[in-house]
Amino acid sequence: GNSGGPLINLDGEVVGMSMMKAVAADGVSFCLPISAIQDIVSSFSIHGRMRYPYVGITMMEITNQSALRQVQPDLPELLGGSSTAVMVQSVRAGSPAHAAGLQPEDLLVSLDGRAPLTMNDAVEQFGASIHKPCVLGILRRGVNADGTVGPYAMLSTHLTPSEHQQE
Repeated sequence: GNSGGPLINLDGEVVGMSMMKAVAADGVSFCLPISAIQDIVSSFSIHGRMRYPYVGITMMEITNQSALRQVQPDLPELLGGSSTAVMVQSVRAGSPAHAAGLQPEDLLVSLDGRAPLTMNDAVEQFGASIHKPCVLGILRRGVNADGTVGPYAMLSTHLTPSEHQQE
């Protein structure tokens, strides 16, 4: 097959690498973009291995703010009126995210001043920030003294991704 072969655009530039063919669809295959290949080559050149960030969260990308407003009508406008943010679904105890105070349902709206934020942006920035602090902009729903849900507040925290240790 062609797995591992270059994907070339009409200008003759390598833009990716063929990874696997879709069995159910003739002529359809999946490719790794050249930017990911460059990151892998760079990591091997510098560290002799691939490095992966560890933050300790599961996350979900919010791409439709109006749909989220149907569930959480008090959600304020995200930074710059963006419709994209990353919602924290869970935080692992003892993780860098836990140490930074992240909580489930936090909305990550900026990372090192970069907004709007997508999951790809977050993964890339965490990968570039292994063992270096980064600043997270967070929207968090408040809790009133009587335990009822209060309004959202904009918070800022520092998080230092560690390196994922292969088992």
